[in-house]
Amino acid sequence: MQQDEIIEMWHKAWPDNGAFVHASAKDLEAFAKLVVQHERDRIISANELVIESVNEHIKQLHYAVQAEREACAKYVEGLTVGGTPLTVVMGAIGDAIRARGETTSRGEAQ
Repeated sequence: MQQDEIIEMWHKAWPDNGAFVHASAKDLEAFAKLVVQHERDRIISANELVIESVNEHIKQLHYAVQAEREACAKYVEGLTVGGTPLTVVMGAIGDAIRARGETTSRGEAQ
């Protein structure tokens, strides 16, 4: 971050000619938030291509995990004991495997 950028943020936080003398904790917090946001934006901008690549990789991993869960669920649903299908029990297990990828009401994966 350049000195002129910091000074500009300083004047945004203290519009009265940048007077720090009467700065409150709230004023200092506002200034700190400006600095943090500026740095966050700079880092994101400088790494935009890497971030896009990582996000795409995460998406592909998510699809692969979903496909693996579905394959496991289908396998379990097709299991038999002595030639007799266990559709009710194994169907429930298959549903449980599929549900592992769903999110809860709190946004967490099961």
